[in-house]
Amino acid sequence: MSQNLIIRFNVTKGEEQFLRSRLMSFQSPLYHWLRETGWGRYDDGEADKLEPYLTILGVKASKLKRVKEKVELEAARNGLAETFETEAR
Repeated sequence: MSQNLIIRFNVTKGEEQFLRSRLMSFQSPLYHWLRETGWGRYDDGEADKLEPYLTILGVKASKLKRVKEKVELEAARNGLAETFETEAR
């Protein structure tokens, strides 16, 4: 069974202006990693909006922990704090 992983970025007041560049830097390596591993994908339309959330679609339950670890690593590299939610598909 696969799940969707919803990543919500915690943006502090006054830092909204930096969100766009941080999200772009965050999304690029994550996109390539997901494509290489086949462990999930995200909607380019949603990513292009650069909202303070991103949904990774189709994450297999057995790979969920490793996908979260990769997201946490990339978020830390880009100065983004995040929280997770999952929803079954």
